[in-house]
Amino acid sequence: TAARAAYEAFDPIVDDPVLRCVAPGMPEAMTYIGPHPVEFVELSNSDIEIRIESDDNVRVVHMSEDASAAGQPPSALGYSIGRWEGDVLVVTTTRLNWPYFKVFGLVAAPQSEAMEIVERFEFAGAEGTLTYSFTATDPATFTEPVTAEAYHVWRYRPGVTIEPYDCTLDE
Repeated sequence: TAARAAYEAFDPIVDDPVLRCVAPGMPEAMTYIGPHPVEFVELSNSDIEIRIESDDNVRVVHMSEDASAAGQPPSALGYSIGRWEGDVLVVTTTRLNWPYFKVFGLVAAPQSEAMEIVERFEFAGAEGTLTYSFTATDPATFTEPVTAEAYHVWRYRPGVTIEPYDCTLDE
């Protein structure tokens, strides 16, 4: 298939835009952040901004009940709509035009604009942890959904702030 051919032709040294200091799109914006901190900020309109130190990425999660991705332009981070299920923030992201699906163990599988990612952010206050899980579905390129439970677990560390990432290319 075309998706398999694109996967096999991908050269991570030449083809990966992140190596040229291009901030990654979804899901890589969340799955390749390493030890860098993430901050969630509730905006005055109740939307949530996710600030990711790695690559200086900023996502907006639209929390309004009437939020709709219909008519939104595709982008690398897509259009994210969130809702609360108890203490769990569930975010559905569509309208993606980032070309690669990158998670640990699967590098640069192609993804189409049909990609849908459903994320779950679960905060365990007593433990000070935030657990990130997701399911990604792309009927144009995947034969089945990709699900990762507890893909990241962040621990609350008082005093840690989001710093500029300042990606630079080696000369």
